[in-house]
Amino acid sequence: MAILIGIVALKLLPNRLVAWLGAAAAAATASIGLYHTGVERDWWEGPTSCTGGGLGGLDGEDLLSFDAPGIVMCDEVAWQFLTLSMASWNALFSLVLAALWILAARKT
Repeated sequence: MAILIGIVALKLLPNRLVAWLGAAAAAATASIGLYHTGVERDWWEGPTSCTGGGLGGLDGEDLLSFDAPGIVMCDEVAWQFLTLSMASWNALFSLVLAALWILAARKT
């Protein structure tokens, strides 16, 4: 669906507007990644529904009675590479992508 919307946008909207919309979308993704990174690193509190005690006292084992991997909470790092979590990498790459969209918008 996103591809279809992109094709329609490219055909109907000016290139400059499409580039600014791309920059806004990438910046929004970067913001979410930065927020999630802050929750993982305990810089600020995350939503109670997905942090440490957010399941009403139940842990992943209580919720999953079958043999499945445990639930990873929002304030836990599920995966990291070169000391950066997946959320941090998402934020970093999204910021780079937003910068590229901005350069494209300024050149059109």
